[in-house]
Amino acid sequence: MKQTNTKSPIQEKPLRYPAQSLDEKLEKLINDDALMHILGALVFILLAISSWIFTLLKTFPNPMILTVAAVIVTAHSIYKVMKLKKEIRMYKQGRDGEREVGMNLELLREKGIKVYHDILCKDFNIDHILVGEQGIFVIETKTYSKPIKGKCEITYDGKTLSYDGDKKSDKPLSQAKANATWVKNYIKNSSGKDFDAKSVVVFPGWFIKSTVPQKNIWVLNPKGLETFISNTPCSLSKEDVYLISHRIEMYIRNFQK
Repeated sequence: MKQTNTKSPIQEKPLRYPAQSLDEKLEKLINDDALMHILGALVFILLAISSWIFTLLKTFPNPMILTVAAVIVTAHSIYKVMKLKKEIRMYKQGRDGEREVGMNLELLREKGIKVYHDILCKDFNIDHILVGEQGIFVIETKTYSKPIKGKCEITYDGKTLSYDGDKKSDKPLSQAKANATWVKNYIKNSSGKDFDAKSVVVFPGWFIKSTVPQKNIWVLNPKGLETFISNTPCSLSKEDVYLISHRIEMYIRNFQK
């Protein structure tokens, strides 16, 4: 199997979230124990059906046909499992990144900032929303793999992102901007009041170098987010914060995907 030349940017495991042990037990019961019993039952049901067919028809299958079929199915299964393994690794890395950022954001509650995680929308989700007197901050977490050797630096020039001076992309910026626009429009449509929403992209484990002032879209290591927010002049009243947070909470509670 080809060795990867990248690593996860998350060096420490994230703190546990409420009822995580129950979540893990449920996942084990459903994905391990229950699935194993279901597959075991299906195997014996298929064997029983096959034996009845062979008995009634008074014939026996050609072993070569079954062998070829077994080889094809096994090869296909191995391919699918290896593909799933890569996908599972990617999702786990993304999950750990969002949890690490989420745990850091929870500390902002002590400063009176409302914190919301994993807001589900129709065809996408928003990783985090912060609401405080400093404004509304819509945060997109990108947990990109880091090279095992060399610099781990992302450069932001105001329009695109370049990773270690090589790969360039503006997709995280476009996604963050679209998410902030959705939040802004939702609050306006539900409350009748127009508020600005700041787009933020955070990269856990990466050093961020900005060649322009961070204005329209913030691109940060999550550890720098608290400082940026603290240095932001207040633009919302306490009444505005209550109104906005109430609308967001109503959406979260009522949304069914």
